[in-house]
Amino acid sequence: MTIDKYSMICTGNKIMRKEKRNKIIKRVFIITAVLSLVLLFILVLTNVSSLSAKKNDLDIKISELNKSIEEQNEKYAELEKYSEYTKTREFTEEVAREKLGLVYPGEIVLRAGE
Repeated sequence: MTIDKYSMICTGNKIMRKEKRNKIIKRVFIITAVLSLVLLFILVLTNVSSLSAKKNDLDIKISELNKSIEEQNEKYAELEKYSEYTKTREFTEEVAREKLGLVYPGEIVLRAGE
């Protein structure tokens, strides 16, 4: 074997080692990239499910608050009616009769049990 053949074999081996190393580096890079994407997907999926649960909780809370608003609006309407009723003569007479015991002149009051 001559020196030229030996140097070619050595050079060929060096090139083959570089190619092997480059293949290994590429594989490691691809595996790292795939694992990173998988982890990113898992994180996104976890956050989506967490946000979905929060959204459901908030939707329930919104419906409860809307129901409470409707109830409060109904109570407000009843109080408005009562407020208007308290301004009538009928209410004044009712209070005067029941609470104060007043009657119109010439009116006779009959009570049961007397």
